[in-house]
Formats: sequence, structure tokens, C-alpha cells
Amino acid sequence: MEDLVGGFEIEIRQSLLQEMVVDAQQTRPSLCETWGGKLRHKNKKPKQVVTLRGEVQVERDYYQCEKCKRGYFPHG
Repeated sequence: MEDLVGGFEIEIRQSLLQEMVVDAQQTRPSLCETWGGKLRHKNKKPKQVVTLRGEVQVERDYYQCEKCKRGYFPHG
């Protein structure tokens, strides 16, 4: 039973952290901080997050500048 509860705890923590990442990304970037070029949404990229209770994986939006091709993750 403890293993079952532990599994649910991991799923709930992962789900809550993903929701927090999505909420933090509500303001989407529009211009490159360096060159001022327009940022295009490329895809989502996974990130391992180490928490006090273990590691979880979340997905973050990834953008790329049309001018310099530098990649950005929204601040949150």
C-alpha cells in the first residue's frame, strides 16, 4: 500500500508542477532580448526538476529568434 501511495504522490507532484510551469508561461515572449528579432515558438522541451521530494519532469515552451537563432525559455 505504501508503494501505491508513493506512486500517486509522484504523479500528483508532477501534475501540479506542470500546471505551475504552464501558469508561469502565460506571458509569452515576443522579441529577442539581444537582437530584437521576432521569437517563433518551436516546440516544448522536457526539463528534469529536482524537488525536496525527488525528481520530476516538466515540459516548457521553447522559442527561437528569427535573426540570431538563439533559443529562449519564457521567464516564470
